Amino acid sequence: MSQQISKTPVLIVGAGPTGLVLALTLMKQGITCRIIEKSLSDHVGTRGAGIMPRSLEMFKFLGILPQLQESRGLDMAPIQRYEYPGWQPIAEVAGPLMPKSAAESSKPFAGMWFVSQAKLESVLRQELLTLGCAIESGKCLASLTRHEGFIHANICGGNKYSVSEKAEVSFLIGADGAKGVTRTEIGQTLNIRPYNDNVDYGMLFGNVIVNNLRTDVCHSWRAPATEGHPTFHFRPFESESKKFFVAIEGIKMDVDENDPEPMLISSLFSRYINMPGVTFEPPEWISFLRPKIGMVKTLSHDGAFLAGDAAHIVPPNGGQGLNSGIQDAFNLGWKLALVVKGISPPALLKTYDEERLPVIQKMVDLVGELNNKPSRPHQLFMLGINYRWSSIVLDKRSHTQLASNGELQDLAYTDDPGELLVAGDRAPDAPSLVTGANEVTSLFDLLSPVRHTVLLFTSAGNSESVSSIQHSVQHSFPDGQQKTLIVYPCPPTEFSYDNVVFDHDGFAYAAYKVTRDENHPIVVIIRPDGIIGAIGYEASDVEEYSSLIYYKLQ
Repeated sequence: MSQQISKTPVLIVGAGPTGLVLALTLMKQGITCRIIEKSLSDHVGTRGAGIMPRSLEMFKFLGILPQLQESRGLDMAPIQRYEYPGWQPIAEVAGPLMPKSAAESSKPFAGMWFVSQAKLESVLRQELLTLGCAIESGKCLASLTRHEGFIHANICGGNKYSVSEKAEVSFLIGADGAKGVTRTEIGQTLNIRPYNDNVDYGMLFGNVIVNNLRTDVCHSWRAPATEGHPTFHFRPFESESKKFFVAIEGIKMDVDENDPEPMLISSLFSRYINMPGVTFEPPEWISFLRPKIGMVKTLSHDGAFLAGDAAHIVPPNGGQGLNSGIQDAFNLGWKLALVVKGISPPALLKTYDEERLPVIQKMVDLVGELNNKPSRPHQLFMLGINYRWSSIVLDKRSHTQLASNGELQDLAYTDDPGELLVAGDRAPDAPSLVTGANEVTSLFDLLSPVRHTVLLFTSAGNSESVSSIQHSVQHSFPDGQQKTLIVYPCPPTEFSYDNVVFDHDGFAYAAYKVTRDENHPIVVIIRPDGIIGAIGYEASDVEEYSSLIYYKLQ
């Protein structure tokens, strides 16, 4: 019997958050994709539960924020520290490990949301189902070969040594984690270094119901460094059920990394802390790892791509691993969709490496410096991540003030990008926009992951220039690939048009560094991933940016 050969434009290997976000990004663009997952059952537990503000913005664009809002755990609570060993409180309660930022109109999310990874994956899977994409569980990638411009992926079923299917795909994305095979199959390795000088250093994580322990504070027992004992951190996740996320760091004992003893959390707590009255239920989920840190040299090779933990691994205590994978997927997804549609050249996909590698390198370096630090920097909120050096961003307003590419990449993971707002930066939000239908909305409600959004800041006296720029937008972007919004500082006479918004409180003009008395229009083009692709003044600037992204229209 001949082996079955299936054909699909895109195959995604791995149905964790990275693979699911990529699939959702593609499906919303109308790109058919398959996503396979070796596990037969859904993941359980909180795992990577800290969703950073930048990732929350992406989930808003993807339309799943309300579902995640319903599933939020408790916010980061103040920290109660204790004597070690023992249970006597030390001084007063300290502030949270990562406090919220001050709320700003341009940054609608001021802090992390704690959402169980199991729930996040459930929401993503359900959204994919509504679009006609179901996860193919119990399937994994065995190997891949290239043939006449396609990738042939050998897919295993229940028996990992038995190839049950050969899939012919145009593009393959490995989102199958640090232990996945895609990375090896495309000839890449993780350049690993230990997270801690002590090679025996281990971390134990889990979700467990803890009886007789306060749920209004985090609980922390930090051992003196000279003693070499493990430290304990208990963060309440649900107050009603008394469920905690538990992290025990500095474990120096033999532990089965694939199947740790379920009651190990309880036994370690009894051994080192022995707090009276505190008891533990069997854990919902438990995991052990000896932390490492590292990344690949390249994210892509001849139609195959790596994203998430398949491309970079860091310890979980910085909250960057899952979020970085989500952002890998969002960066790659819109570009891949345009190439599959045939409206952008394959060279566009080279910018996935160009943009993400410097960011990942900075992320790896940043997390590597967090060991034993008592607080977390706001850089970890990821709102300052940018691609200012990218070859597909265009800035005619600030280009003379920008440094060299190397210097720009050094600020790829900055917390404060400075006074400039330039192409390659995260697009800020702007509330209090009034539409032609006299409805109040925000800019983030108007952005979309399936098209560019062109903001045309102008006054009523620039009608001739505005018409020229609008004409350029219409003739430079393929059909359905853009939406233009004319942003006025005050209500214009033609306010009934559906592509006009009035910046009622000036938030948009302030966020995008535009003065209300500009004597010429300012054009800001926002990419589908919420990054500013271009800032300019003329119709020719629109045409120049479009030529960086799309095939030239006839």
